[in-house]
Amino acid sequence: MSLKSHFWLIAAQIVTVDETNQQHRFGMNVLLNTKAGVVARKDLAKAQEAAMQRFAPTFEQLKGHTLSDVFLLGISPLGLQSQAQFHEGFAEAAAN
Repeated sequence: MSLKSHFWLIAAQIVTVDETNQQHRFGMNVLLNTKAGVVARKDLAKAQEAAMQRFAPTFEQLKGHTLSDVFLLGISPLGLQSQAQFHEGFAEAAAN
């Protein structure tokens, strides 16, 4: 039997500022899983880090931008499930 954890979908927004002091906003979703059925402060930091890692390739292409902030806009629970349950059918769906 596979261990189960709680999966969460996080809506995040990263804000950069360009050389003219204009803000640019980039939205994305990141996944988080926790052992407990709650999102603790350390989990929020982990979600922000995941968003920054996902944004890194885009940020490298933005000349003259600085990172201003990372917002977590929403957290949606996806349920208690194993990794296999969560990812079931994903490879097949991606292939079609």
